[in-house]
Amino acid sequence: MTPSLASDAAVPQRDLLLDPSVVVARLGNVFGCTIDDCRRVRVKYRIGARLRVVYRLRLGASSVDVSASTFPTIERSRQAYEAAVQRAVGVGITAPVAHDPELTTVFWAFPNDRKLSHLPALVEPDPALVALYPAWSRSVPAAYAPEKSATVACLDESGRTVAYAKTYAGEEGGRAARVHALLTEALPADDPCLRVPRSVAYSPRLRTLVVEAVEGATLLGARADDLRSRYRRLGGGLARLHGLPPPDEVRFRRADPDRVAAAAGLIGSVRADVAASVRQLAEEISGRLEPDGDPVCLHGDVNFRNALLEDGRVALIDLDQVASGPAAAELGSVLASLRYAGVVGLLPDVAVPALCTALLAGYAELRALPHEAALRTHTSAALLTERCLRVVTRVRPEGLRRLPALVAEAREVLG
Repeated sequence: MTPSLASDAAVPQRDLLLDPSVVVARLGNVFGCTIDDCRRVRVKYRIGARLRVVYRLRLGASSVDVSASTFPTIERSRQAYEAAVQRAVGVGITAPVAHDPELTTVFWAFPNDRKLSHLPALVEPDPALVALYPAWSRSVPAAYAPEKSATVACLDESGRTVAYAKTYAGEEGGRAARVHALLTEALPADDPCLRVPRSVAYSPRLRTLVVEAVEGATLLGARADDLRSRYRRLGGGLARLHGLPPPDEVRFRRADPDRVAAAAGLIGSVRADVAASVRQLAEEISGRLEPDGDPVCLHGDVNFRNALLEDGRVALIDLDQVASGPAAAELGSVLASLRYAGVVGLLPDVAVPALCTALLAGYAELRALPHEAALRTHTSAALLTERCLRVVTRVRPEGLRRLPALVAEAREVLG
């Protein structure tokens, strides 16, 4: 059994698929090759439903990413495998797809994917995509979420990154293209606080969005003084974003009472040691959440990957989750991420208060802060619905070991 997770009758193979030593043996068998190393790089666990995992396999001097998806029955997994074989593209160093009937699991070797049918056209840029951006010569994978989306850096002939292209399983890319266009139209190109990358083109047929490249430093990896300065700038950038009109009617919902209750229920279903405390916490959070008031434009997914420092201003990338909602929800999300980093050891816990203060100070320079009570409630909600829940659904060992401490942190913030 995976440490700190109760068994799940709907996903009985979960713990085997999360153990790289087991995966090496089973993948070597079903793919018919010798695997020298296996590293787990991404997990998406739907409690009571299914598991998806991405492994990075090393085979001699080469490597390949392989995604695994579980199915409830052997027959369902066999059907998925047979469908995958029909449209598989060659990988070279291993078979493109494989099936493990005993684990009712199918494996796809990148760029094969169960739902991202246009991924091969992105990795080896299809002429139709190159026509959208002629400087695009070759691709380098940048991010991959199986069955959902994948991003590549678009390089020119000199090897310089000139754009990024993202392909989607559904029609989300069309909305993302519209969001980019509306926000860049509303934001001056020379804004001193915030930059949003321009949408270059969107291909509905290939479900692929191309946006201009942004070069910048991440929020992490800096000295303490620089880190405080970066979070202060992030606060200013968010204030600027919150002053723009929301691009459409899509609403931020992670802090809705039903979502808060659902998060607590999912966590408690596999972690009996915190089940009662998260349920009570969810009830108290829901009782303190106020109506949205005047909704602002939220990024919806601010993290150290999506916020870059470029020429003294913040560049916010990956706009798929832009929505309208209370400013306190976005600030609370960032504050929760800082508190999470302190609890699990990604940041020195003594550094967290100063970074929280810097974020809010930068925001207050351009826009009035939400009331403290709202900030506390939304920070606590984000610790529960984002940080604690993702510890479980992404199977993050450092968070699983400290889950009671994270729940206690959310309780302390709420007051």
